[in-house]
Amino acid sequence: GDGGAAHRRLGAAWPTIARSGLLRVRRQRIETHFTRARAAIMAARAPGADIAACHATALTSAAVLDRDGFGWARAFGQLARAGVAGDRGHAEAAHAELVGALRSFDLLGMRLHAAIARRRLGELLGGTAGAAHRATADAWLTAAGVRNIPRLVALYAPGFDR
Repeated sequence: GDGGAAHRRLGAAWPTIARSGLLRVRRQRIETHFTRARAAIMAARAPGADIAACHATALTSAAVLDRDGFGWARAFGQLARAGVAGDRGHAEAAHAELVGALRSFDLLGMRLHAAIARRRLGELLGGTAGAAHRATADAWLTAAGVRNIPRLVALYAPGFDR
């Protein structure tokens, strides 16, 4: 729950991670950059945070994910960019990225991530359409055994709660 601390710890460890060679392993690179992007977005909300620097870190990791070319890496990049856009209050950009991420996750059969993107999209849309997206996502997440849906969504798709 402490994005600032997570971002600081990951930032301090980043040179060691880069030297370790772990980022040459595709799956590790994807997961690590997605984690880095999420931590940076969460850190932007910490008291005294350099919001622009946090967003820049998240967008840099999203660009790495995009360049990877793997479908789920690009979807993670879209979800990270949606979080930055949401944090900045850019609803149209957040909407476009969430729709793209949702489509990608659905096509890839990544149902957990699709449900998370669908819930964020529902929150962003509001109204009847938004409620339908949220209900669909919550039903899937509940059936999957998720006990604290808002907390899981905030962890995997931060940036929409400002």
